[in-house]
Amino acid sequence: MKILLIVLLTSQITSISALEKAIYGSDDRVSYSEVSPQYRKLGDATAGMIQLSKLNDKGRYYEFSSKILGELMMGNQFRNGYVCSDEKFYAEELLPVCSGFLVGPDTLLTAGHCVTGPKSCKKNIWSFGLGLSKIRSGRISKKDAYKCERVIKRGMSPRDFALIKLDRVVSGVTPFRISSRRERVGDKVFAIGHPSNLPLKFAMNGSVKSRKKDLFKTDLDTFAGNSGSPVILKSTHEVIGILVKGALDYEKDLSRGCFITNKCSMYSQGADCLGESVTPTYRLLSH
Repeated sequence: MKILLIVLLTSQITSISALEKAIYGSDDRVSYSEVSPQYRKLGDATAGMIQLSKLNDKGRYYEFSSKILGELMMGNQFRNGYVCSDEKFYAEELLPVCSGFLVGPDTLLTAGHCVTGPKSCKKNIWSFGLGLSKIRSGRISKKDAYKCERVIKRGMSPRDFALIKLDRVVSGVTPFRISSRRERVGDKVFAIGHPSNLPLKFAMNGSVKSRKKDLFKTDLDTFAGNSGSPVILKSTHEVIGILVKGALDYEKDLSRGCFITNKCSMYSQGADCLGESVTPTYRLLSH
């Protein structure tokens, strides 16, 4: 993922976004509406984490208003600005601050820095398959909103992850399968989640570039907001990892005075292109 510093967002979003990501080669992100039914089924098992403070309780549903990507101030106090108007997804609305994925009827995996403890657990809801049309509607039915009942298990170092129990079984959704084998350098992978807090996106073309005991790196096109995304083997559609951090997200185009995605011609090209870090799921829940 990349470093996306959005000055006008809340402190929680800013702290989450400090662990972020980049584009390697061409931008391979596609929307929920652009993928096949087989992939949409995986998207339906992928969740976005939404702050309750951003929602208005209307009884049977939550209502919210959203800015588009192009309306958010990025950068820091010394170098800031807006996303350039020709950037991908410029006009799409934003909402989820982290990603996660269903691994049991009522259990969900995400990054440990997304759900930091009991208080964090209670301050957010999770909703699945949040494509553009759902976020653009400005409301979420409470039947599609799941609360975090408790944190079952969590780690930050050396493995960044959180397993949480939701308040009820997620109906009509098939949980992801966790691969029984370790990741291997060269494995072809993809990821699903909410880059830059956008509606659901699929980062389709990545591979495992290097690995250590408690971390591996990929060249997936992921961003802040992808924290907690499932990293999935293309060959089996089984999960092998949880996306947790990465390279620089956006950089300022000084000639135009606006921000563009950090584009790396290849993995490990420079200091801002060192890959997207992933917590392996191999035996993660058995210890």
